[in-house]
Amino acid sequence: MHRNSTLQSLKRTSGRAILFSSNGSFRGFLALLLVATLLLTACEEKKPFQLPEQIVLTEKVYQKKEPVYMEWIGTLTGSVNASIRAQVGGYLIKQDYVEGTMVKAGTVLFEIDPRPYQASLDQAKGTLAAAQATQLKSQQDMERYKGLVTSGAVSQQEYQNEVQVNDANLAQVAAAQAAVQLAQLNLGYTKIKSAVDGVAGIAEAQVGDLIGQNVEMTTVSTIDPIKAVFNVSEQLYLNFMMEHPELAQQEAAQKNAVLELLLSDGLPYDQKGTLDIINRQVNQQTGTIQLVGLFPNPNGVLRPGSFVRVRMSGKKLQDTIMVPQQAVMQLQTMYVMAVVNPDNTIKIVNVQVGNQIGNKWVITSGLTSGDNIVVEGVDKVKDGQKVNPQPFVDPTVTPPAAQTNAAPAPGQ
Repeated sequence: MHRNSTLQSLKRTSGRAILFSSNGSFRGFLALLLVATLLLTACEEKKPFQLPEQIVLTEKVYQKKEPVYMEWIGTLTGSVNASIRAQVGGYLIKQDYVEGTMVKAGTVLFEIDPRPYQASLDQAKGTLAAAQATQLKSQQDMERYKGLVTSGAVSQQEYQNEVQVNDANLAQVAAAQAAVQLAQLNLGYTKIKSAVDGVAGIAEAQVGDLIGQNVEMTTVSTIDPIKAVFNVSEQLYLNFMMEHPELAQQEAAQKNAVLELLLSDGLPYDQKGTLDIINRQVNQQTGTIQLVGLFPNPNGVLRPGSFVRVRMSGKKLQDTIMVPQQAVMQLQTMYVMAVVNPDNTIKIVNVQVGNQIGNKWVITSGLTSGDNIVVEGVDKVKDGQKVNPQPFVDPTVTPPAAQTNAAPAPGQ
């Protein structure tokens, strides 16, 4: 329906309405006028509804000279991990330490009911006393027989018999003394002590439990220093050996190696580490060799079991593009980013990622220097979409202090 035809219909209809109204029907005229108005409204061309442009935070990226890093996934473990086990069985009557706290070597951690072992010790002491009394009598008899054999009152054979009896009694005394020592040890084992300085873990047994011999009670780990265990490829190890063919060179390179830890939040640990151990063999299943780094941990921030990234810096520099981590979106096995074209439309690109350095990610391919990337809002845009780009401000970078024209305070 066109607007002109509608107007002509309205004129014809209005003429008839006027005639009809002249006959006295003003209501009919109003009805026809309302119908005409509705027809005109329906024929107006409607403008399509447009959504506001999506606001995204963007940042331009450029190639910079960055050092080459070698990085591996590692696991933290105590420099010493002592498994504390019960050496005797019995009822657990006391726990003497607070779980998760530092303990010293020799600190009593648990106590087992000592009464059965005290009774065994008392019995062993009684047996020893009896054996010593018997041996004392046999020694006196032997000495008496020794004098009589000289005078011929007893035969040499009788004297030798007394010597043998005394020797047997001496052996009984030695056995009884060993039994006393064993009973004393067992009584001492009812107090289960820490073998090393470190952090004592959660107890594996509760007060009132019947504990068997060799049952693990807890673990104490020495965490200062703490170890980071990681695996490097056999090829990398061979390259290292070829670059340092002499044993003295290898020892010096290992001593001078500086390691860095990246924690689970991506930020570096504030203490540098050293390369402590290169394992003796290559894992045939994975083709890797195990290395151990040693890191100071005076405040106990690092704990065994944590996954970390161990980084060793190289001497070379290369052109690298680094982007904020949130600018990269992972889709199964692919990594994608959003680039803002000059006309403010979105272009979705596939990228290859490298090492993670702090809160940045190295992009090895897919971007070019000068690209304007979407940092915040990459998950809200699609290819070809028009956006409203706004500059991204990195919250981890402290801006320079704002200058003011305020009058200086007194004394300034």
